[in-house]
Formats: sequence, structure tokens, C-alpha cells
Amino acid sequence: MNLGEFWYNKINKNRGRRLMKKVRFIFLALLFFLASPEGAMASDGTWQGKQYLKEDGSQAANEWVFDTHYQSWFYIKADANYAENEWLKQGDDYFYLKSGGYMAKSEWVEDKGAFYYLDQDGKMKRNAWVGTSYVGAIGAKVIEDWVYDSQYDAWFYIKADGQHAEKEWLQIKGKDYYFKSGGYLLTSQWINQAYVNASGVKVQQGWLFDKQYQSWFYIKENGNYADKEWIFENGHYYYLKSGGYMAANEWIWDKESWFYLKFDGKMAEKEWVYDSHSQAWYYFKSGGYMTANEWIWDKESWFYL
Repeated sequence: MNLGEFWYNKINKNRGRRLMKKVRFIFLALLFFLASPEGAMASDGTWQGKQYLKEDGSQAANEWVFDTHYQSWFYIKADANYAENEWLKQGDDYFYLKSGGYMAKSEWVEDKGAFYYLDQDGKMKRNAWVGTSYVGAIGAKVIEDWVYDSQYDAWFYIKADGQHAEKEWLQIKGKDYYFKSGGYLLTSQWINQAYVNASGVKVQQGWLFDKQYQSWFYIKENGNYADKEWIFENGHYYYLKSGGYMAANEWIWDKESWFYLKFDGKMAEKEWVYDSHSQAWYYFKSGGYMTANEWIWDKESWFYL
């Protein structure tokens, strides 16, 4: 190789390196250019800052633009800039345009301390369930409040975390409620040994008549029904059998003695009772114990039982 060829090759190599540097710089600049809406090529036009030039060269205004590169809708306002960080109302529907102008969809958006859900079409949902959360009439997620759903004809309660109560007891304003699977408020039903009334409120201490079982039950202070035990109420004793049913017109064997519960459930005491089944009279002493194998003085006469 002569001296001329040597310098020719060296100069060409240097030019090649400089050319590659320029190509790499242009490629990186193009990536940066495409990473932002400002200056990015859109589906049928070009972004210029926050404005959009359509394919025919006209400027977009008061219209939606779908950008295939970002796979998102943008709304161009009357001033020719895209809407961002704001709501857009069209007809009865609301849309939210996020930072950068992207339309929110299939996601929650927080605005002024409240949460809103935009569906797959970008429309704000109202009076609807979103999973186990509920959005009300203005679209805001309900927090710590009751929701009545006419579709299910049922009440639900949304907790502080925005989810409905489910398979649990909740105390709300001093009253206890039970919510079953799916979040439905339970009403007029037993939950184990507790009972909730027609309003869903857990019944407190006192008597309860269940039409389904045609029987009286007694709810104790702990909220459970009395079971296989005596209850003293308003000067009278009552016996609640297994399952909580009040004994009535029947005999009960307890404490090694027979007792009789009358038609109203009251224990017979210091009185005679005629048993139509055995067609015999029986006397029950103080405390309700049945007299047996002993003399009783009553009505100025002695009786042996």
C-alpha cells in the first residue's frame, strides 16, 4: 500500500465513524420525539405541542382524536389545545382527560378527594357496582354509607375501605347488622343463635315470636337465644328447650323433678293442673316442683299425691 492509499482509507474510516454517530443521535432523538404527545405523529395527523394538525393540514378543535401510537383518545378543545386534568361532559356522559391529555378508561380517578370510575368507553359510571365498590348518583365512590339496590331489592353497606360488608357483623350507629355472602343485608332471619328483624337489626334482650316455627324464643343479653334453661321474667319462670323453643302445655323433667309449663309458657306454681292426657290432677309447690308421695293442705282439706 502506498502513502496515498493509506491516508484515503484512514479518512474514509473517520467519516464512517462520524456518520454512525450522527445516525445514532438522530435515532435517539426520534425515540424521544415519539415518547411524548408533543411533536408525536398521530394516526392521521401531527402533534404540535398540545395542538393537533389533521392529515389535511387543518387544526383540530372541539373534537376527539384517536392516536394509534398511544392507543388513546384525546379531546381537542375550542382553543385547539388538548384537554387535560379535567372533566368533559357530552350529553349525559362524563369523561376524564388525564395529564398529557389521555382519556381515562377502565380505571379509578381521584378528584378533589373523591374517587370516580371510568368504564372501557371512558364514560363515568353512576349508580352502579364496580366490583365490590359502589358509585352513587354523581359518580363518586360511596364510603361508609348504606346503598339500596333496586335491581336486587336489597340493602348493602359500604365500609371505610370502599368495599361492601360481606359475611360479617357490623355495628352501625349502635345497632348490629349481618351481611351475607354477596353483601346482602340479612332480614327477618336467624344467624346461628341470633335473630335480625325486618329492618336487619339484631334483636336485643327480650321475647321473640317466630311465625315460621310458631314458637316463642327468648333472646338473652348476649344476643343469643336461651337454650335448655330457665328464664325468670316479670315474676314468672319459663323454660326454653333445645333449639330455643319455649315450652308450653308440656312437662319438663329437671333437677330430679317434674315441672309443668302452661299454655302461656309460665311455670305452674302453688296451683293445681289438670292433665288431659293422663286425666289426672297434679299439684305444683312453690318453685314449681310437682308434689309426689306427700300430703298437701289446700282449700281447707288434705290431699295425698
